[in-house]
Amino acid sequence: MTTKFIPALMATLLIGAAGHALADTQPAGKTREQVKAELAEAVRTGNIVVGERSETLKELYPNLYPADTAKR
Repeated sequence: MTTKFIPALMATLLIGAAGHALADTQPAGKTREQVKAELAEAVRTGNIVVGERSETLKELYPNLYPADTAKR
């Protein structure tokens, strides 16, 4: 009986340890505020994709948005 009990106990302990090790207390990625700020910046600068042809507002209406001064 103990030969069947030991593998089951080991499997239970390993699964429990793996679940605890994978638990993350820090949120991954960006915060909601960061995403909202990036969206507002994209709308302000015209770098947001609209329409079916995947063009940005800046491409559709270049006279409404200033030219990029900083080159990457």
